[in-house]
Amino acid sequence: MIRYIQRLHEVVKASAFLALLLLSLAPVANAGTATASGAWVAGTPATTMTPEIPTPAGTQRTTFTGPASGPYGYTVLPFTVDQSGTYSATVTVNNSVNTSWFLSGLFSPNAASLTTPYSNFFAGYFSGTIPGTDNFSSLNLVAGQQYTLLIAYGFTPAGLNYSATLTGPGCIAIGANTCSAVPVPTVSEWAMISLALLIAGFGIYQQRRRLL
Repeated sequence: MIRYIQRLHEVVKASAFLALLLLSLAPVANAGTATASGAWVAGTPATTMTPEIPTPAGTQRTTFTGPASGPYGYTVLPFTVDQSGTYSATVTVNNSVNTSWFLSGLFSPNAASLTTPYSNFFAGYFSGTIPGTDNFSSLNLVAGQQYTLLIAYGFTPAGLNYSATLTGPGCIAIGANTCSAVPVPTVSEWAMISLALLIAGFGIYQQRRRLL
């Protein structure tokens, strides 16, 4: 019986060690950065109307009420995230002034009028330099919600290239970047698992001790 108790002690100690190890190794769920880049290609239609240019240049705007602007050559990048939170983004264009917008849902290009509601747009940035960079410091995104990044160009010369990089607490599915559908346990979930192991081990130990 003494040997049995000694083994139970060892089990409890091993459970405690495993709990600490799991907590130290537990990953932050799918945090990361994703980049989508490419050369501008005329879409269908070749140009589109957009919300008004967000001024002053170099400032992130969060509301849009009109009038519509354009039409401009454009790139549309749909995306989703797998964790809600605050994200940041940087959009660069090598050969043109540009404006970028983030909106909820999918964008509907139209060369004659802005058919996507203003209320869908929640962030915009105008860069009046060549090359130009748009810096979004605060984008509040919801897991599973469909979003679109719209990039509009002041000029559409041959050889124009764009690059968009998003960073935040979750995985970002944009361009060629995909996200696993299998959720990764968070630190709090690992803590609950570890606590359950400790309680189970201690319960067995106490029960066996009463039988002595």
